[in-house]
Amino acid sequence: MTIGMAIKTLRASAGLQQQELAARVGISASFLSLIERDKRDPTVRLLRDIGNSLGVPPGVLVAAALQSDMPPTSPEAAKIDESIQSLVRAAHHYVLSTRLNEMTESQGYPKPIRDAKNAKRGAHDHNPSKDE
Repeated sequence: MTIGMAIKTLRASAGLQQQELAARVGISASFLSLIERDKRDPTVRLLRDIGNSLGVPPGVLVAAALQSDMPPTSPEAAKIDESIQSLVRAAHHYVLSTRLNEMTESQGYPKPIRDAKNAKRGAHDHNPSKDE
């Protein structure tokens, strides 16, 4: 995954348009578009600002930026590439989860239960008549 693809994926996960993210980090939407299409390379400072704006550790974006476009030349390099891709996927899931929680709370729904006891039992399994 290229740095542009990573930024675009995380931006979309956060529910932001290019104009919104660009305004947050102080660049033009056209420059962000160039970055997302891998036509321009962002600076480390810009990667930090984008990461902070998206709510992900900037190191995830720095790692994605350092990932080579070339196929790995050794098993170790392949493992590193795989780890970077996993890191970006984890950030993607984190951003989606955060966004879903924010949307749920803004609609007045309670936060999802995440404890081990109730994780085995889905919310659809709850029967209020048994609790009375």
